[in-house]
Order: sequence, then structure tokens, then C-alpha cells
Amino acid sequence: MSSQAASGADLKFPAFLARQPILDADERIVGYELLYRDTQHNAATGLDARRATASVIVNTLGIMGLHDVSGGQPVYINFDAADLCDNAAELLPPERVVLEILETATPSAELLARCRDWKRMGYRLALDDFVYRPAWEPFLDVVDIVKLDVRELATAALQAHVRQAKTHGLTVIAEKVEDRGEFEHCRQIGCDAFQGYFFARPEILEDTKLPAAGIALLDLLRRVQDDADPPDLERALSRDTGLLYRLLRYAGSVSFGARPPQNLRSALARLGRRNLQRWLMLELYASARNAGTDPLLDLAGYRAELMTVLAETGRHPLIEVEEACAVGCLSLLDTLLHRPMAQIIDGIALPDAMRTALLAHDGPLGDMLSLMQALEQADTNAVARICGQLGLPAEELPALQARALKAQRQLVEAMGSG
Repeated sequence: MSSQAASGADLKFPAFLARQPILDADERIVGYELLYRDTQHNAATGLDARRATASVIVNTLGIMGLHDVSGGQPVYINFDAADLCDNAAELLPPERVVLEILETATPSAELLARCRDWKRMGYRLALDDFVYRPAWEPFLDVVDIVKLDVRELATAALQAHVRQAKTHGLTVIAEKVEDRGEFEHCRQIGCDAFQGYFFARPEILEDTKLPAAGIALLDLLRRVQDDADPPDLERALSRDTGLLYRLLRYAGSVSFGARPPQNLRSALARLGRRNLQRWLMLELYASARNAGTDPLLDLAGYRAELMTVLAETGRHPLIEVEEACAVGCLSLLDTLLHRPMAQIIDGIALPDAMRTALLAHDGPLGDMLSLMQALEQADTNAVARICGQLGLPAEELPALQARALKAQRQLVEAMGSG
């Protein structure tokens, strides 16, 4: 690897998430509530609810992976009324997620209608920190779960809330249970599940996040909203390592089909334009511009451009331009994320040809990736050998490299102006 690549290997952008288990009456874990965190400090900062929810979804689906976070259990994610009305929840698989409506939400006809929509889509709904008011009565025939704060409700009120929930056939979760006595009392009065420090404090999960450039997000959003052709979307997406990785991680995380996609276009087609647009909006909510830049990301961008230029020569008919670009873009993920490439690839939705190239440098795309490395290491013998395999005259390389470098510089300048 080049010295430029090595210099950027330790520059990390951490992503955080907390999860707190929910247990049944036999003290078995039956779910996790996912909570916003932005540091290792186990407390939320003063971020507004919508950005916090966006961060939780992006970090869960696009970085850490839903299965890894949940261990196969349902996860509870907080939403305020605005989130529900903005359709962000539709990015989440209904069979694996409970939409938890925050106590700050105002009961309204619009919110009730949206809750009914979510139910028709197969989602389960929970009312967080529920305290009965007549305005909430219609919701009790729609939601599945109420969560009751044992620290806020007096003993008699807690019992009354449990009885009321049971008359509607609802599951009751006792929150903020802090000792054995509270657990036993809540179990005796009919609570079905329990959450609180008596069982576990929220566990901090951390992973590495690759920054997405704001200008790239806005450009992709514009293209989606303008109903751009799939090749146009592929070209734009395949030039941002962080965004491409998280989007493919999301596609793999929510299992849009058991079989690998045939190509990059089919991976995006599985998501659909509506989900792609929602994901980009969430990225805008969740992402903040990073003060620093990582030379590794610059190198990945250059690889993407050079592989694009090489593919456009048409010397190898089996190579698709957008897939070549994406392989170059993703080729340094193992170094950027400090994890084996096989482990990373296992969690994202990739066509077999791209997977094989990234894991084993096999196939035409793998040969192109090997050529990238040979050029970076100034290994002239390897460059000549791989050019022969690709049917590419080695003397054409300098002009192609110059084109790729110019394209990369223009992209960096555009991002800097964003």
C-alpha cells in the first residue's frame, strides 16, 4: 500500500449506539430499545428527537447491521410524531422493529391516521412513558404495547394503567425498574416485560463511520427526485465510499432478498427509489461535516475514477463501468474500518463479481483492482503482466491516470464548495 494510504489508516470517525435489553417475566431477553449516543459517555446529549432517530437508524442499518445489534430480537426505536409523518420508519423491516412513539408526541387525528397506516404495513407500535389522557383513548385500540414508567406513576396509578391496558389486549412493559422489589411488584400486577437498571444499563456499541460528503448527498437526492436513470444514480453513488458502503450495508441488513443481486443496478433496484430517497434524507439528518479529511478516502476516490476510466476503454466486455467504479470505491474498506474485508463484505448486498474482486482479486474486476495496487506500489513487472491480462496496452496508462486524477480533483473541489 502506498505511503499516502498508510498515513490515513488511523483517522477514524466513530459511530455510537446504545441498547438496553427488555426482559420477560422469566428474565429472558425479548427485545432491545435502541438509544442515541454520540460518545462513549452513557448519556444522550441535547440533540433534537428527529436527528437522534435518524442517527439511530443510520448507525443500526447502515453501519453496525441490524442483526448484529439485535441478536435476532425485536428492536424498539423512538419516533416523534414528525418522524412518523415523514415516512422514515418505512426503511425498517416491520417484522423486526417496534415503532416507539415518544411521550412528547401530541395525540392528534393525523398521528392516529398514521399509526393506522403503520399497522396496515405490519408494524407494531408502542406508546412510551404512557400516562393516560382521554385524547390517547383511540390510540389504545391501534397500538400493541404501552410502556409505563414506574418512577413516575404512583402505586395505585400504575395498577390502574396496567388494568386499563389489559382491557385493550395490550402488552405492558414496566420501565425504569431499579430493584428486585419493583420487579416482583410489577410482575404481580400483570406487567408482561421489564426494562431498567435492575437488569442492565444501556450498553454502548461503537463502530467506525465513513463520512459522506454533504454535496454528494444533495446531488443524489436531486437525481432521485428528478427521476434520473439508474445508470446516472449508479455513477453518482459509486463515487462516495462512505455513502455507498452504508447503503449496501442497509440493503444487506434488512434482507431485500436471500440471493445476492446480479449487479449493482439490481441491488439499488431492490431498495426502490422511495427507500433510496428516505435513506438519503436520513443521512442528511444524521451526518455532520467532519473537520478532517482522510487520505484513504481520497485514495479510494482516485481508485474509483481510474477503474471507471479503465472500464470505459471497453477492452474487457464483461466489465460494467459502474461496478468497476464501485469496486475501486469500496476497495479500502478493510483498512478504513479496521476489520477483515471478508467480515465487512458478509454484511452488505453485493453482486458476486464485485464480492469476488474485493475478497480474492479474482475475475476481470479483481485484475483491475490488482492493477491499482501495482501502480501504487510502482511494481512495473506486475503492471505489465496485469495489463496483458486485461488486453490493455501499458503505454496508454499514463493518459488514463491523468484523466482519472483530473476527475478526482474536480470531485474534491465540488465537495469542498458544498
